[in-house]
Amino acid sequence: MKKLKAYIVEIILALSIIVVFSIFGVFWKEMIEAISHANLWMIFLATLSFFGLLGVWCIRWKMFLKRQIKHISVKELFPILLVGISINNLTPVARAGGEPVRAYLVKVKKGVSLAKTLAATIAEMLPEVFSQIFTVMFSFTVAMLFFTLPLWLQGVFAVFVILSFGVCSSVFLFVNFNPEKPGKLVRFVQKVLKKRFISIRKKLESWLGKFRYALKYSIEDKALVLKSLGISLLLKCFDMLRIFLIFEALGYKVTPVFLIVFLGIYLALLSVPLTPGAMGIAEGGSISVLLLLGVPASIAVAFIAIERAITFWLPTVMGIVIACKYGISIRQEIRKIGVSK
Repeated sequence: MKKLKAYIVEIILALSIIVVFSIFGVFWKEMIEAISHANLWMIFLATLSFFGLLGVWCIRWKMFLKRQIKHISVKELFPILLVGISINNLTPVARAGGEPVRAYLVKVKKGVSLAKTLAATIAEMLPEVFSQIFTVMFSFTVAMLFFTLPLWLQGVFAVFVILSFGVCSSVFLFVNFNPEKPGKLVRFVQKVLKKRFISIRKKLESWLGKFRYALKYSIEDKALVLKSLGISLLLKCFDMLRIFLIFEALGYKVTPVFLIVFLGIYLALLSVPLTPGAMGIAEGGSISVLLLLGVPASIAVAFIAIERAITFWLPTVMGIVIACKYGISIRQEIRKIGVSK
């Protein structure tokens, strides 16, 4: 059964890649024509802005880690972040595979508790989640003022809202959970574990206790949380800059309203945890949205091809190379996600 789940993950990954190539295969002539006339300097700047985004991301991560680890640099975190991104991009569960690996690599590098590094890594992602929720909500509000959204896009927005509410509720309940006053369900689980797996129960309670304490310690600094929220919103500005530069490279002019609307919808599509890195969903959905916004088919397909090459394929390949340096098998990590789920 475990092997079956692992193979299902790999099959989903393979099918996602096939779907992506099928989408671009339909428009390959128009795409090649548009890309052949693209401004390479602008594409280089767009790539540079993406790596600038990753650098700022490392700064935010370092802020949370420094509450647990005194001496760690952005230079040390950058390659680890790329490994985490590559694993996230190759597993069909949004940000469920790369974050534990990031925390584990920091633990190995600095020799500290995994509970602490994982708590800091999860805490670092919370401002990103909240800033993304704000961006998507704002973008969809603007979109509904200027455009008539199709039913499928409203469905994506509804899924995003449900997932966002679930994540926020889970974090709030976990951080504020009082072990001394558990609910009926928790008492039942504790009773079962106590009778059947007392040794596992003790280890689990000890690790979760350390993790919960470290997570709460990481987010109790209000100044740190507000600063990290500001950085998260800055990252969205990097996203808009990259999108603007790619359209400029293709010779297509876009307005600020266009950038805001497209960014929010694009982020919502990327958050749908059905395929690895939202492959197929991001490409097909984004092309449909761009066509809806009046972008010519050749420009829309070329834009998505360049955008995904910069933000998906490039960091994925770099992360795999770095993972080999660290002695991590990406295939094994993918199979672990399949087994654990």
